[in-house]
Amino acid sequence: MKLNYRPIKPDKSLSVQIIKGIEEIIKENNLKLDDKLPPENEMAEAFGVSRLTVRETIQSLAGAGLLRIERGKGVFISKNPEKAFAAQINWLLESEEEAIAQSLEARKLIEMSVTRLAAERAIPSDIEELEELIEANRVEVNDRYKMIELGLQFHYKIYDIARNKVLNLMLRPLESFVRKKIQKLELIESVEETYKRNYEDHKEILEAIKYGDPDLAEKVAMEHLQELEKQVNKLKSNDEV
Repeated sequence: MKLNYRPIKPDKSLSVQIIKGIEEIIKENNLKLDDKLPPENEMAEAFGVSRLTVRETIQSLAGAGLLRIERGKGVFISKNPEKAFAAQINWLLESEEEAIAQSLEARKLIEMSVTRLAAERAIPSDIEELEELIEANRVEVNDRYKMIELGLQFHYKIYDIARNKVLNLMLRPLESFVRKKIQKLELIESVEETYKRNYEDHKEILEAIKYGDPDLAEKVAMEHLQELEKQVNKLKSNDEV
């Protein structure tokens, strides 16, 4: 197997460079899903880093779903393309300086269409599940962390209702990434005010889907995401002052 990779420069992130090196190995050797990667010691020598550093990066990639480690056998490319796709988006976003802004922009463009599809395709059982999530939101409106999780579930359910696997696959990592960053950076101007506003937005989205109004569903989703974008931009500016 070819390992024509230049040694890693010490002034840059080792993990990011090792990931790029592994990508090059995969491309150069035309490796496919479930194919085996070279041994850790060979990659460590090719990259000019320690075996431990390579192992830590491999474990991280395995945790993200891109690789699979089999004890006594080696490291393999993940057989789960959906999980790997989501992991690739997350890795890309983690290395981008404007990751939150780009994620919000992409999510807004895609989610408007997905919400429209949900209004066209929802069945009674879908509406019941959304109503249950809205009720849970109401009960937990003052619990920050539960509201984050419930908001995630609400959006995921809409993606499922749209019944478009490709769009669902694209949106889930974007939604998850934005929520994670907001929670980590505490980009919340007022917990109670923000989550009550999100709760009201979700109720409006539910009503549009419930009554099968795709135009209204798309409009409300756009307004909801634009407001989130404004909140994040405003709070990022305050955080930088």
